[in-house]
Amino acid sequence: MQVTRPGAVIHWILLAFVTGASVAAQSGTQPSLDERHYAGWVFTPSIAVGGGYDDNVLLANRANDPPSDYTSPIGPSATLDFTGRRTRFSSGYNGAFTLYRTVDELNSFEHSFRASLHQRLTPKVSLVAEESFSKSPTTDAIALVGVPFYRVGSRTNTINGGVDAALSKYTTLTGRYSLRNVSFDEDRFTQRGLLGGHAHEASVAISRAVSTRLSLSGQYSYLRGTEGQATRVTAVSTDGTFDIQSGGFAATYRVTEFVSITGGVGVARMSGTEQLTGTVSPSASSGALTSSDVGPTFQGGVSWRGEHHLASLTYQRSFIPSFGFGGTFQNEEWVANLRVPFARNRAYTEGAFAWFNNEPLIAIQPTLRSAFISAKLGYRLSRWLNAEGYYERSQQNAQVAGGNLDRNQVGFRFVASRPMRLR
Repeated sequence: MQVTRPGAVIHWILLAFVTGASVAAQSGTQPSLDERHYAGWVFTPSIAVGGGYDDNVLLANRANDPPSDYTSPIGPSATLDFTGRRTRFSSGYNGAFTLYRTVDELNSFEHSFRASLHQRLTPKVSLVAEESFSKSPTTDAIALVGVPFYRVGSRTNTINGGVDAALSKYTTLTGRYSLRNVSFDEDRFTQRGLLGGHAHEASVAISRAVSTRLSLSGQYSYLRGTEGQATRVTAVSTDGTFDIQSGGFAATYRVTEFVSITGGVGVARMSGTEQLTGTVSPSASSGALTSSDVGPTFQGGVSWRGEHHLASLTYQRSFIPSFGFGGTFQNEEWVANLRVPFARNRAYTEGAFAWFNNEPLIAIQPTLRSAFISAKLGYRLSRWLNAEGYYERSQQNAQVAGGNLDRNQVGFRFVASRPMRLR
């Protein structure tokens, strides 16, 4: 995992890596554009077919004896990339059509789309723009922090852009703005509602290379979020706004050519007004609740990057919005990733792990402890065909009766893919 943006922004970057690991598990492993060293346009269509087993298709508590089922996933995907003298463009689509053998009313189609543009205006100034969209039939598949695990359709869309400027040979300035939208379908199984909402975020960071090994940076970010209204409410919902300001300092040290460590500290302030409705605890009442909190933020990590190898471990503590029950959380998270090729690069193994501890700043909201694990073992049968076996696990404890949920998925697939250079 690369941690490249500070404060509350880092939270979304960490989630993007976990979500990307899940998408890669569906579409197979393809070399990046940089690895191909192709100039011009490159189009890469792919198709993945296989079979799997899901031991908790309803994402229900084990005490309720949830059903399991065999699945037949079909995953079409495609990427379109361009590399020029001043322009780099990358886009991709991943789909996953899942057919259940017994509980066929759960048949679903997942979508994921991304696009990014890097335009160098001058030798020192570049513009960056990115767009990403994901749609999933369950809330654990997109890995939204602060959201309980339900079999409810969820959609996220993020647009961001900004400027990278080289102020001098050793100093760079980065500015970013992003808009993130989260929405949920109505829960037709348990009649529970999730809020959704949107968040605007602006950030600025300046970094200075002190030496060939050490660089220092300072950053500030401001996030303003608005929560939506749940379609159905059986417990507590909120409808309000919140602000999160975060600032701090970080340092990156390159231990060797392949190993780097990063660490940083800062402070964050959260403020906002929540409109509470529904049935609350005896000690609380419906109406407006104004909350404010200040706390430290921490980030740290170590990464090892070779020509084909990747290993990383990151830690982050910050305030984050909750687009589930509403409100804000003090979030603590660990994220690890690993990719190791072997057998003369014909075989490979990949793994990802993420753990989140979400402590609510409003006492009536639930505490969520979530974990995501994915592993993949693949072999390149031919230049354009890979065989893969995979395992994925999602687990969450809401610290309430019946709030301990887990889901395991295991299976195999064949992935056919062929890059084509367009003239």
